[in-house]
Amino acid sequence: MKGNVGFKPISEPWTEIELENGTRLKLRVIVTKVSDSGTVGPDGAPVYNLTWQGVMAPVEVAEKSIVSASAAEIGGLGRRVHRPVD
Repeated sequence: MKGNVGFKPISEPWTEIELENGTRLKLRVIVTKVSDSGTVGPDGAPVYNLTWQGVMAPVEVAEKSIVSASAAEIGGLGRRVHRPVD
């Protein structure tokens, strides 16, 4: 491995989804580290390893629902979001 590569975020957009019950969630991926693997892919382009963090936030939560996501479900370091059932 060659090591870390400096980078700057150009854009970190939110993705917004709506669940069947009307709950709306916003999700975003934030890249925290980029490193050069020291290898190249079949097309000759360098292969990079990324470390990233997933962030989730409720926009609108339907009544009597629970919104929760673990870090494993998000795929990185995540934030748990809960709304208890009334």
